[in-house]
Amino acid sequence: MQMVDLPDSRGHFGPYGGVFVAETLMHALAELRQAYEHCRGDAAF
Repeated sequence: MQMVDLPDSRGHFGPYGGVFVAETLMHALAELRQAYEHCRGDAAF
């Protein structure tokens, strides 16, 4: 295992899927991901 592994297109890590986040935080994480995707192309960001 490498020190830094990036998630796949669904946000899953490794061959077993899943994410390293508590289920209760999944909605907030989805909102954060959506906001990041919206802002990441902005040079001011």
